Amino acid sequence: MIKKLVALLLLTSAAHAFSPVRYVQISTNTLSQQSGAINISSATISSVTVNGPLTATGTVTLGSITSATTVTISSNAVMPGATFYRNGSVNLGTAGQTVTVSSNTILTGATFYQNGNILMGTPAQSVQFSSNTILPGTTFYQSGYTAISSATITHLTGVTTNSNGFLGDVGVTTQCVVSLRNVPTSGQWGDNCSLNLPAGDWLITAMVTVNLNGATIENNLMGIGTVTGNDGTGFVSGDTGVNISSSTAVNGGFGIVVPWRASIASQTSYFLKIKLTYGTATPQYAGRITAWKPR
Repeated sequence: MIKKLVALLLLTSAAHAFSPVRYVQISTNTLSQQSGAINISSATISSVTVNGPLTATGTVTLGSITSATTVTISSNAVMPGATFYRNGSVNLGTAGQTVTVSSNTILTGATFYQNGNILMGTPAQSVQFSSNTILPGTTFYQSGYTAISSATITHLTGVTTNSNGFLGDVGVTTQCVVSLRNVPTSGQWGDNCSLNLPAGDWLITAMVTVNLNGATIENNLMGIGTVTGNDGTGFVSGDTGVNISSSTAVNGGFGIVVPWRASIASQTSYFLKIKLTYGTATPQYAGRITAWKPR
């Protein structure tokens, strides 16, 4: 009898080992206190739900999720010193699918984050972060790449380090700086600095300061252009460019372009342009062009 029972258990275990996981639920009845580490990973998971109250004092890791219908992480309490995160990728392949992170309480010293990718293949999908309580000293973030068609965010904590974002992310800043050098040939446009921006809405600023270096100058222009070399395409006085301020015996003045909106449908390069007419000696200049993505 015992031999038959052992054989039945082995057959049952083998059957489960080769079956795809279709549904994983961690809820009040399943797990109320996690003191060690839990790892869930499957090539085929159709729904993942982490319901509260789940009090994590160790590390909770949900691995890669493919072909998921919904991913819901809600009403959980993450205790001080705990780590509760999605470390693989979430791949939602068809319309009407959702990742929802809501009503979670992350206590001081805890870490709660999505560290991999959230990929949504077609419209009508969303990632929603709402009604989460994030106390001082906690970490709650998405450190991978999220490609979505819509998002509802009611509480979003920015980065707490000096790192920059990915080019194209909302809020990212990129810049190019020109160290002091000779200006281009007299009466010609030139540039020594550029930004190559992906499609989207950008605010671009520029500034230049000029050192006479013993020269006499006139007709001083600086700004933002879209073609390199001796070409002023994109420069519009009072919009993307200005006249450099009046000269003194030593300093050749300065020019600043306040934030100018560039709304582009494809990758585009922008150049820090300068054009001076001068004599006697060759002036020098330094400057910067900066772009910020507000949305």
